[in-house]
Amino acid sequence: MNPILGISVVPGEGKEHARKTTLYCTLPDEHTCPYWKIGQCIHASSFRSCPYGRRNRETGYTKRARGHNAQVKQWREEQTQYGHWPASPKHEHIAVIGEYVWLGAYPHIDHRDNTEGLPFYMTDDKPGKYSHVKQTYPALRGIKVPVLAPSGAFMAGQPWIKVEDFTPQVAAVLALSRPQALMGGEIKVYQQEQVPRFLFHLKTYMPEIWAGVLELVPALEKRLPSLADIRSKTVNVWKLPAQCAIEYPYTRKRLPANIAAQWDGQKITLMSNGAGPMRPLFLWRKVPDDAVFELSFVPPPGFQVLVLDDEVLAQLWEAGEIQV
Repeated sequence: MNPILGISVVPGEGKEHARKTTLYCTLPDEHTCPYWKIGQCIHASSFRSCPYGRRNRETGYTKRARGHNAQVKQWREEQTQYGHWPASPKHEHIAVIGEYVWLGAYPHIDHRDNTEGLPFYMTDDKPGKYSHVKQTYPALRGIKVPVLAPSGAFMAGQPWIKVEDFTPQVAAVLALSRPQALMGGEIKVYQQEQVPRFLFHLKTYMPEIWAGVLELVPALEKRLPSLADIRSKTVNVWKLPAQCAIEYPYTRKRLPANIAAQWDGQKITLMSNGAGPMRPLFLWRKVPDDAVFELSFVPPPGFQVLVLDDEVLAQLWEAGEIQV
């Protein structure tokens, strides 16, 4: 019997029927999935599917029926036994799951234009740039991307490739492709945002494939994300060294420019001068402008901040603490 990953129970309201949805995994060993190791599942999302995921939905009584409460109670007991519905992946990246490579972390990568191979007039001096010059990638000519199903206009794809079919040539084609929109024009967000993430994850999780890609198209090394690309990424403050300059992001906007933030390894301290917004209102006439106000607090586990020190940022990036 396939292992149960989680159960979702919806009691229903009024004339709605109660529903129980069970999530199964058909992998011979579900713990080989890199996402399930951390309690997450691709198939848990309504908008994505996994070739190894299965859902089974049961419809029960309405809330007015006599057997409703007993049925929901039984389902709740099963939910306690097997666990609640797992979360979808938080940090999405390329992953080998069973016999497949999952590419769903990169929107448009399974676009029909990508899967049909490179156009004949792709140049070497500007990867991904079209011009009327004969293609200078003979090793990539005629290479197609064998996803389970390509995506297109009003059609969701299945961005899964057999492990044996995911070669450096296929990865290079995906990095050089420029999918086109339905009404014409390039989907620029793919090359601008998704390709650098794809190449970075290749280097991190599939170094052998990445080495093969560089042999085919050395210019793709320049497409890796730089420090400028990751300065806007947040990181867990408890992963930072003491005396690190940080920026404490608001929910709507960042802190005003005249408020500085510092992490000492145990607490975050916000500092402002006498003219800043942290000045006590009842002392606004008596406090000199060069006075310094400090507000310290202990952040909860997993609290996210922005790092202002480029050296620390580079170290965290190399250690894998900052994800792109």
